[in-house]
Amino acid sequence: MTINKIGQTEIYIGNSNDARDIDHLRKLGIRSVVNVAKDLEGPWFHGDHRCYKIPLLDGPGNEVYRYVFALQVVMTLLRAGEKVLLHCQAGQSRSPAIACGVLVLLNQASTLEAALAVVHGCREEVNVAPAHWEPLQQAVEAARKLP
Repeated sequence: MTINKIGQTEIYIGNSNDARDIDHLRKLGIRSVVNVAKDLEGPWFHGDHRCYKIPLLDGPGNEVYRYVFALQVVMTLLRAGEKVLLHCQAGQSRSPAIACGVLVLLNQASTLEAALAVVHGCREEVNVAPAHWEPLQQAVEAARKLP
């Protein structure tokens, strides 16, 4: 898989190998990496790169606050003008789910379903686990109320 830019944003989705390819990240101008996989460590870069970890399971069992936190981190980075690589193990479920939530918060999609169509149009191999949708919807609603 490759790193894919999502819609009219500075959000990129990749897999765990993409997240470790610092030369490619530099070439794309990506300095912020958000790992949303509970079962995946690193990468932890030094210098001009920042890495964040919000541990999500790929399926049921995630608390809503984890989605809220992931959305807040990505939105904060985007507002600061950062290009953000979202990744999980394969870049097919957890990271696309968070990207969908961000698209809704950015008003680039009216619903999570519409956001999924945008993400899927930019990245073919997307298969968001059904267990992400309900807590993600709750997280989007909660994030809209935050300053």
